[in-house]
Amino acid sequence: KRRRWAQAAEACKEAIDYLEGLGFGLYYFDDPTLNITASDKIMMNLRGAVTEKWNKEVVWANSQSWVGSGSYDNYQIQAMPRDLNPSLSAKNAQNRTNLAVSLGLTNSFYTKNGVPIEEDKTWDYANRFEVLAPTPSASEPGYENTVMLNYKTGTVKLNLEREHRYYASLGFDGGIWFGQGKTGLSGLYSVNARKGGNVSPIPADHSQNLTGIWPKKVVNYKTVMSDASTGYTSVTYPFPVIRMADLYLMYAEALNEKGEDYANVLPWIDRVRERSGLKGVKESWDQYVGNSKYATQTGLRQIIMQERRIELAFEGHYFWDVRRWKTATTELTEPLTGWKVRYGETDVDYYSENLVQIRDFTPKMYFWPIDINELRKDPNLVQNYGW
Repeated sequence: KRRRWAQAAEACKEAIDYLEGLGFGLYYFDDPTLNITASDKIMMNLRGAVTEKWNKEVVWANSQSWVGSGSYDNYQIQAMPRDLNPSLSAKNAQNRTNLAVSLGLTNSFYTKNGVPIEEDKTWDYANRFEVLAPTPSASEPGYENTVMLNYKTGTVKLNLEREHRYYASLGFDGGIWFGQGKTGLSGLYSVNARKGGNVSPIPADHSQNLTGIWPKKVVNYKTVMSDASTGYTSVTYPFPVIRMADLYLMYAEALNEKGEDYANVLPWIDRVRERSGLKGVKESWDQYVGNSKYATQTGLRQIIMQERRIELAFEGHYFWDVRRWKTATTELTEPLTGWKVRYGETDVDYYSENLVQIRDFTPKMYFWPIDINELRKDPNLVQNYGW
């Protein structure tokens, strides 16, 4: 097994060296025409790495899937909340807004200190669902003059003091939406997802977001949803299949699995973390957790798994990762939950964990069933386990 991981590590390093020699590397947002905060730039590093077409980080993109046009038009439409601009004259019929993010995924993102929310000794994990009183300020303490969150109507602790990738990836009630025609230091739209809010579900409409959380990361910030009469202006991009951050994390995983010392593994993870404004793994765990989880192969494996889930969220990797890690029987059996989007009007009512779907994943689902017609063609074929 270690021999195979050693081969995988060698292949990853060969690819990294070759690509970096051609000028590939991590994407950093740089638009001198925009007057934005340092925090916004950090968030746009991640959003741009996915949605800016053919940027230096994209190794392989599906040129048959231009997100925002043709049959893939729906991905951005479905990922945007309805009517971020409250002055729109009508609910835009094109904006179906169905893509919803589970609370389980929101829990995966780190605190602002770059460690899991349940491990950070400075973060109040036990009271993460506590509703906080409204504040007149649109700035989140701890982030300089940021526009990540505006909770003038109250919010839940889960949304506070999280890493930049949380705010870059997720659209949620009270969260600021950088884009939709607004990209300055002020006047940005915020998501008003509670009952009666401008982005809340339409009564009796079958098309709606069931959790109250949107995958903002996959929406190009220049894409604009107008009112029902003028429609939708999309900035398209080919969907990334492999980008350099993925390759760095694959290399780190292969090194760890072949038994490499953690000191040789961490720099590849830390490259990705640094781009999102986080300290390195060792420094973060030493300071905010108080243990050396990264120093064992098992502990470092868990860290790499979580890094991949955060960094590559909504890019199609998690589906395959949990299958090759053989963790799907645990992770894909957890119920899908969200906020009480249809009935929560006040902050206390809205921030109540609501069951969306019960899921099941049994060991046989690691395999695909062989079609009965194929089995009939060859009597030597045996159906896969469990089917």
